[in-house]
Amino acid sequence: MKNIIFILILFILNIPCAFGIDYNKYDIYDINSLRNITNDYKNEFKNKQEIVDAENSFNEFIKYYEKFVSIQNEKNLLSYNYFNPSKLLKEYTNKYYKYGLIVQIDEGEFFFVSSKRYMYKNFAKYLSKPHRKLLKFETRFDNRIINDCRYIISQSELKKILEFYEKFEKEYPEYSKQNKIDNIIKKYKKDIEHYPYLIY
Repeated sequence: MKNIIFILILFILNIPCAFGIDYNKYDIYDINSLRNITNDYKNEFKNKQEIVDAENSFNEFIKYYEKFVSIQNEKNLLSYNYFNPSKLLKEYTNKYYKYGLIVQIDEGEFFFVSSKRYMYKNFAKYLSKPHRKLLKFETRFDNRIINDCRYIISQSELKKILEFYEKFEKEYPEYSKQNKIDNIIKKYKKDIEHYPYLIY
């Protein structure tokens, strides 16, 4: 009987997860890993399985994404051209966006940040309606410009952002509660109050 139980346990442990992606199997130092995950995610959820599974897997993806960006910044030191940085920035953007990376510039250095557009383009169709709406709105953050370690943003833009989150919270109260949208609202209210002294 013990042998049968042992065999059953081994069998269960070797069954692939029915839903979601095993992010531990990817080499986070490989710049192609994010694209590989994206393709595997699409294959996993292409048959429109339960949205909650797609949501949970996507939340794990975001954690991986953040680590991936940090490691790629350490691994890939981008050269800087003081005479024509905008041209080089465009070249880097064209080169690295397919890997899920946006290139920003600050104090004579280029560095990678994650892309909301990449996430929306590749994952939105598998997520819940409020999550899709939120992600679509946040794609605008890909366009932010950094100067002296600060994002340049107008006060009117801040108010528009705050207005969106306030309306969103009323429209999707349960989702907003689970994802702490109220904290985002408090942050933007504070930013408006202390404008222009903002640090993101």
